[in-house]
Amino acid sequence: MRLKPVVFSVFLLLSIYFLGIGVLSYGERFTFAGYIVVALMHLAVGVGILRNSNALRQLGSYFLLLDFLFGLLWTLIGERTALVIMFVSALALVLVTSDELRKEMY
Repeated sequence: MRLKPVVFSVFLLLSIYFLGIGVLSYGERFTFAGYIVVALMHLAVGVGILRNSNALRQLGSYFLLLDFLFGLLWTLIGERTALVIMFVSALALVLVTSDELRKEMY
């Protein structure tokens, strides 16, 4: 099974997740803009992985680590819906840092 489409779909889902949170917070101007920027950054990393950009793959691992840590923080303060983002980002972090994806991109 090829890993690039799987990793792209994870970044696409994370982008849709943050875009949805941004749409839900439409009334607050800066929160809305922040979530839209985060969603676009995730989408750009996903497209970069599809186009074999090693720099964006490395940047994506940092994004996934931040997603995992913020998901963990949100879970600790009682936001149960953050469990999904925490587990998805943890699994995707393993895929992004794997040698198989690195070999597939070259």
